[in-house]
Amino acid sequence: MSVVFRESSERALLSSLDIGLLSVRDRACLRLLYRAGVATADQLATLILPSRRTALRRLRRLWQLGLLERAPLAPERGGIPVAYRISRRGSKRLGYVDTRTGGVSRVRHTLDIVDAVCALVRSAPGSVQLWLTEPMTDGVLPADVRPDSIVVVQLDGRSAALCLEIDEATEHSPTIRARLVAYERALAGRDGWHVLWVVPTEERLGWLRRVARWDQRPGLAGHSWGLVLDDLRTAGFAAATRSVGWSGDAVPLAAIIADPRPRRCSTPVGAPAWIRVLGAGGAEETDEALV
Repeated sequence: MSVVFRESSERALLSSLDIGLLSVRDRACLRLLYRAGVATADQLATLILPSRRTALRRLRRLWQLGLLERAPLAPERGGIPVAYRISRRGSKRLGYVDTRTGGVSRVRHTLDIVDAVCALVRSAPGSVQLWLTEPMTDGVLPADVRPDSIVVVQLDGRSAALCLEIDEATEHSPTIRARLVAYERALAGRDGWHVLWVVPTEERLGWLRRVARWDQRPGLAGHSWGLVLDDLRTAGFAAATRSVGWSGDAVPLAAIIADPRPRRCSTPVGAPAWIRVLGAGGAEETDEALV
């Protein structure tokens, strides 16, 4: 299996394209693809565009303009999904640094990160207040901790900051144990902050929990959780989470969104205000969310 991104053979001359003439949602898609690296039409329909049909049409147009590259993925349930990323020419034309993602494992990992965020957005629209992709987390936590994403959630009067660690069942126990040590230090004194390990299977979750039990990490008690990505996709905030690195009962994801302090942003992920901010160049207000 391989992932080969290609530009359109119908590509228009970018020198003739006025980026300002693109719609707000088109520009928001480009900004999000710059941040996340890769996404599918279904994911962008959840986050920015009004429907999958519209997403396919608008992404094809951006591809024809030379702003995007695309690649077919492995078939799922009879369909062949397509992944999109900003092209090198598109990055230059838009004034971005080239952040294109390469390699099948990296593409799959990135798509799973976006899928996890989409699952939360779908489960309770307006609840995801802030989404920082991995490059955007720089400086939020100590230098040795770089989550795949930080997602801030406000749900039924309670809040949490979730450090997403998307596991593809490829990392060995020394790496996992080192991350647990780093998170124990990083989350000390941070009420309402959690690390959420998102794994591909129940078997992998069982392995992760066994590895985590090899060391005593009292600082992780109540702050380190694991769940299966498919459960998150289907159940959202009702998905069962299990303790990782400490002993505790299984609880729904919604139950760990329990800090009474408000963590709000004026531009919740997926909301029209967030789409407008992305279309204008980003720069969400984060001070009240990252407390």
